Amino acid sequence: MPRIPLLALFAVTLLPPPHVSAADTWLRIQTDHFELYTTAGERTGKDAILYFEQLRTFFRQITNQPVDAPAELPVRIFAFRNEKEFAPFRTKEGIAGYFLPGPDRNSIVLMRASQEHYPTVIHEYMHLLINSLVGTEKMPIWLNEGYADLFTTLKPMGKQVQVGQFIPSLLYQIQQSKWIDLGDLLRADHKSPYYNEQDRMGMFYAQSWLLVHMLMLGDDYRPKYSDFLAKVFTGDPVEALQTVYGRDLKRIGDDLRSYAKSDRIKVAMYDVKLSKAAEIPKVEPVDAATVAVALANLEVGIGKYAAAKARLQSVDTSGRWDAPETLAYLEWRSGNADLAMEHMAKAIAAGCPNAKLYTDYARLMATSSQPRPKVLQALEQALQRTPNDFDLRMETARLMLLEKRQYQALAALNQIKAVKEEQAARFFRLISWTQYLCKQPEAALQSATLARRFAKDPSEQGELDRFIAHLKDPAAGQPTEAAVATAERPQLRREGPRPPGDVEPLPPQLPQAEGSLTAMECLGKQARLHVTTAEGQRIFTIDDPNRIVIRSGGRGTVEFTCGPQNPPKKIIVEYTPEEGGGQSAGVVTALEFP
Repeated sequence: MPRIPLLALFAVTLLPPPHVSAADTWLRIQTDHFELYTTAGERTGKDAILYFEQLRTFFRQITNQPVDAPAELPVRIFAFRNEKEFAPFRTKEGIAGYFLPGPDRNSIVLMRASQEHYPTVIHEYMHLLINSLVGTEKMPIWLNEGYADLFTTLKPMGKQVQVGQFIPSLLYQIQQSKWIDLGDLLRADHKSPYYNEQDRMGMFYAQSWLLVHMLMLGDDYRPKYSDFLAKVFTGDPVEALQTVYGRDLKRIGDDLRSYAKSDRIKVAMYDVKLSKAAEIPKVEPVDAATVAVALANLEVGIGKYAAAKARLQSVDTSGRWDAPETLAYLEWRSGNADLAMEHMAKAIAAGCPNAKLYTDYARLMATSSQPRPKVLQALEQALQRTPNDFDLRMETARLMLLEKRQYQALAALNQIKAVKEEQAARFFRLISWTQYLCKQPEAALQSATLARRFAKDPSEQGELDRFIAHLKDPAAGQPTEAAVATAERPQLRREGPRPPGDVEPLPPQLPQAEGSLTAMECLGKQARLHVTTAEGQRIFTIDDPNRIVIRSGGRGTVEFTCGPQNPPKKIIVEYTPEEGGGQSAGVVTALEFP
């Protein structure tokens, strides 16, 4: 009986298993835009961080942004070696990874550092990149979601990336569900039932992905795609689509249905030029305390506060600034402001470089009963690191006035170069009083007049009228210090608490079956796999070999014999279920040989 190499059916990429010397061996791998912690070994970690650098670089290239610009926010990736290591950090059952947004850092958490798990986080990471470029208010929701899913197909190919392979789970949704009217899809917003109701969301995501795929890569639509993007951000998406392409919605909808049935997959290859820092990342082993702080930060982010505390108490973190910083935000999210300030003070004393911590500490101090000179010290420390923070500068000037330091207060206020309309009344009111105390009546009158123009509260308007009258005629009564005493104080917005599992929603995982491959039927271009599982014998269909992902723990070419497999091969089959009770359990999307 002839032996048929698997290569004859589909392209195979085989990688050796990552080497890990011990279960608790952690590496930190860094580039300009990512920091990755992993137990899966150096090579696997480098592959993972390179993938995300290529993703970010590709997006910035096609949107004409500087590739070497600083990261939108620091991104920390955790790539575990197996499910057992990942389990304590899982936020819900059935997921292999998640994207966790944060105020000063975003986190990507992966059960394994392998590309089949990347789509679960790339979708949300793409939202971050898209929104940083365009903003959620300008980006139609179908375009945002379609882009995010399209980019999950990014596949590194040396110095290039490939984008556009069909996504089996979304294609299955397209084939099985009722189509959404194209006009309804294009005009859907965050309140739309198509985006929020469970029985409609699947088709909304699938049809959005298919439409973006056709517009960006389809032969009839690709040439005018950039023109469409330029118009869609500034007007009605239905009008933009019909105007740019010169076709009505019915014609475009018919084209989309035909595109879904096409037997030719449109993919695109793009050159990606990475910086040297991305191509040659810094790799270093990390000590137990550093790992504990990083993991505790993650636990704080997903609401596992007790676990984070216990983790930090299990190692020696004396002399570090990052351990008290982590405890500070843990206590802050728990509502313990005094403990939060205590830990923040320790972090600052230990040399914390995080500007945000200084700002948060100053805001906490400003709303506390601490002595005014101590609060001012915290505010001035924060302003050295965040000089453009309007609220901090206003509060600093207010306290300086109460401390009879009006000239320093005026110098602080003069550093404010731009004021939003909603800030104008407060700013001009405070600076007018400060100018008055600094013996600058003409400047005070000009500022008070501006404050009166923007003031909306009747009592505030009356008070400013009296102040303006005094500035014009000092005999018209003495003004009060109400301009200072009633100035709004900076708002303290506590982060959290974030309940466990409160992370960005992720696409569902396809089912898997594990067992022994006992036979393969060769049916021309198709094949059927017979797999013995714990539930019994199951059959899986290979419809299109070119769309299957192959993963293996060995090297070389995997070969099958048409017919019985001697000996049977251990195998994990990922598949799209087939309905109707037929002989096949589903269509194969990926094969793994443990």
